[in-house]
Amino acid sequence: MVIGYVMWSLHLRFKEAFSLVKAAHPTSNPNIGFRSQLKQYQRSLVTSTQFPDDPVYYYCCTNCSTLLFYGEDIEHTCGASQGGMWIVQPEWLEVWETAKPKGDMHCPSCQITVGLYTRAGAACVCMWSCKPSYYLPGSGYKLSD
Repeated sequence: MVIGYVMWSLHLRFKEAFSLVKAAHPTSNPNIGFRSQLKQYQRSLVTSTQFPDDPVYYYCCTNCSTLLFYGEDIEHTCGASQGGMWIVQPEWLEVWETAKPKGDMHCPSCQITVGLYTRAGAACVCMWSCKPSYYLPGSGYKLSD
């Protein structure tokens, strides 16, 4: 709740507000569902008067153009990962799908494989890591116009 208030009152994006709150309260660690809600809230702020000049980037399935994730959902990318990126848990990824320790992520519309997830976490070749991990290789999605 505090992070959302900081986003609104100080006109900050999620990552900036979370860093500020984390500096004051090091044990602050919202779960993945709440982080997703805060990022949705950030999108509503971007389209309002909070960040009127910020573009909103959309990434869609290369096969059917279904929206998969937004630019601010990207948690990590680097040149060493050959165009791949890690994102927050996609809203369209069903809870029952992630009940298994690891597996493929499929487009919710056409069901092609767009990425991989693992509850145990994963690391990039640059040594960045996260748990759980939602990884998209350099194919299966595209930046929408």
